[in-house]
Amino acid sequence: MVEEEKMGEVTSADTGLTPFEEHHYKKPPLNIVGGWQGVDSNVPPLPLDPASEDISQSKHDGGSEKEHEKMSFLDQLESRFPRWYHIALDVLLPLGFLIAVAFVCGHIVAVLELDGEKINNNLALAENQHLQELLKGLVDAAESAPVDCLDSYISSGGDMNNVLKLRQSLQECGSQLQVLDQPINDVYEELAIELGYGQYGSMSVNWMTCSNAKGREAGDQLAYMAGVWTESYETLLQENKDMSREEAMAQATGTNSCQVHTAAGAVFWFTIMTTIGYGNATPVTAGGRAMVYTLGFVSIILFTAIIGRAGYAVLQIVDDGLRRCERQKNKVVQKLGVIKRGVPSVLFWMALLILWILFVAEIAIWYNDARRVNSDLSLSDAMWWSYISTTTVGFGDFYIQPDVFLARDMFYIPLLLLISFVFLANFLLKLSGWLLEVMPSRESGSSLGLILEEQLELKSGNDHAQEAKHKASVQEEEGKEPPVSSPFKDESPAYLAETEIGLA
Repeated sequence: MVEEEKMGEVTSADTGLTPFEEHHYKKPPLNIVGGWQGVDSNVPPLPLDPASEDISQSKHDGGSEKEHEKMSFLDQLESRFPRWYHIALDVLLPLGFLIAVAFVCGHIVAVLELDGEKINNNLALAENQHLQELLKGLVDAAESAPVDCLDSYISSGGDMNNVLKLRQSLQECGSQLQVLDQPINDVYEELAIELGYGQYGSMSVNWMTCSNAKGREAGDQLAYMAGVWTESYETLLQENKDMSREEAMAQATGTNSCQVHTAAGAVFWFTIMTTIGYGNATPVTAGGRAMVYTLGFVSIILFTAIIGRAGYAVLQIVDDGLRRCERQKNKVVQKLGVIKRGVPSVLFWMALLILWILFVAEIAIWYNDARRVNSDLSLSDAMWWSYISTTTVGFGDFYIQPDVFLARDMFYIPLLLLISFVFLANFLLKLSGWLLEVMPSRESGSSLGLILEEQLELKSGNDHAQEAKHKASVQEEEGKEPPVSSPFKDESPAYLAETEIGLA
C-alpha cells in the first residue's frame, strides 16, 4: 500500500478490482528501475484486449450491469477468472498445440522415411544371411578337412601303422587345402564390418513398428523381422529351384507386415521443434529432409514464440501472488513478496527449475521401468537426460527410445519438458533483468546508439562542408564569386523582395 501511494495510483478499495485486475488493466509506469511494470517485475504486462479495457473502465466509472452483460463469453471468463483464463489460453492450449504440430509433422516424416527404412532393413538381413552362409561353409570345410585328408592317405596306399608318415601326410594335405583361404578372408572382413553394427547389422525401427512382434522393444521388433525374412528366403528357394541364393536374398523381405510408427515420428519432430536433436534418428530421404528444412524451421519459430508467451503468463501470475503476500497482515507472509525481484527472484526461479528437472528425472525412471524389460535407469542418468533435454543440449547418449514410445506418451513426457522450458525462460528473464540492474550504468548521452548517431551527423556535416568547399574552389577557378551563405531558402531577387515585404 505504501508503494501505491508513492506512485500515486488508485487503490483496490477505490476501483473495486482485485490487485491482479488492477495490475492487468492499468497502464504501466515508465522510467522506473526494474522494468516496464515498475518495481514489481521485469516484464511488460499482458496485452490488453480492447473489450476488456472498456469493461474495466466502465467498472471504474460505475458502469451499469447492462454494459457488463454485453461482454462476450471469453471476456466474462477473463474478468471473473483471470488467472485460470490465461493459464488455459496462454499456457495449456498453446503447449497442446505444439504437441499436435509434432503429431502431424512427425507422421508425415515417418511416412516419407518408412520405405527407406524397410529397404535398409531388408538389405541388412540379406547381408546377415550371406555372412551366416559363409560361416557355415567355413565350419563344414573345417570339420571335413581331417577326414578328407585321412581318406586321401588311405586311398594312396599309405601305411596306417606308420604314425610318423601318417602325421606328415595329414600336414601336407592341410596345407594343400587352398580352397579355404578365400572363405576365411571373406568371413573375417565381413565379420569385422558386421560386428560394428551389432546383432542385426544396421537395422533400425525409428519410423516403423511391427504389431505382430513379441514386444515393442527394438530387439523384439528386429528379431520378428529377421524371422519373417528367413521364412521368405527359404520359401523363395523352395518354390524356385532355378533361383540362385543371391537372387533369393535380394527378393526376400521381412517388413511387409510392419507399418508407420506415428508416435516415433512425433517424438522425433518434438526434438526438431525444441532444437534438442538427440541424433538417434535422422531423415535420409529428400522428402524428409525437405520437411525439416521448411516446416521444421517454422516449428522452431512457433515453439520459441509459444514458450515465451507461456513463460510470460506464468511469471505474471506468480508475481501477482507474491504481491498479494505483501498485502497480508502476517509479517512472515509479507516477506515472501521480496521474491518477485532482484536476487531472490533469480534464486526462486532457479530452485523451481532444479526441482522440476528432478521431477522429470523421476518420471523418466518410472517410464523406463514401465516400457523396457531388463533395463534399469539410475537417478544420475535420468537427471542427466532431464538436464540435457531441458537445456536443449541433447548429446544423444540418453534419448527417448522411439521403439517403445506410444501416442499417449506425447501427453506427459514432452509436455513435462515443455513446462521445463517455461521455467528456464522465466529464470533467464529474471537473471537478465537483475544483471541489467546491477551492471554499472553510464549516462544516457554516452549510450552506443547516441554515439553512433552523433558520428553519423558529424560525418554528414563534414561531407556537406567538403562539397561546399569544392564548389567554391571550382567557381573561384572559373572567375566567379563564391555564393554568400544566406538564411533564406531561395536567394532569387523575387524571393528576396517578397521576404523583405513580408518582414516589413
